[in-house]
Amino acid sequence: MLSILLSAIFGLAIGYFALQNAAPVTIQMGEWVFQDVPLYLVAVGSLILGIVISSIFFFARVVSANMTIHGRRHHPMTESRETVAALERRIHDLELENARLTATHDNHMRDTEYRSGAMSS
Repeated sequence: MLSILLSAIFGLAIGYFALQNAAPVTIQMGEWVFQDVPLYLVAVGSLILGIVISSIFFFARVVSANMTIHGRRHHPMTESRETVAALERRIHDLELENARLTATHDNHMRDTEYRSGAMSS
């Protein structure tokens, strides 16, 4: 809905611009000569041509960025495997830390029980 509204506003702006700039001009491009071209067509055509050319460069850059990362081929599965390997290393580190903390806790509990048993005797 928003795109339709913006398109209508943009169309009205171009229409108003066309009414104000309908004077005929002559365009020369090398050997070609175009006479009596409305000025608004020159302006709007230049705008559209600029958008098309910049879109081509943008999509070429996006495709190029998706194909290579730091000079090497990029494949989605490679990234997934790297993520899985990193997560497995993190799980292993957390398991080691959990075992260390459990052992520390068990030793603390045994020391507490020993001290309380020694005091009561």
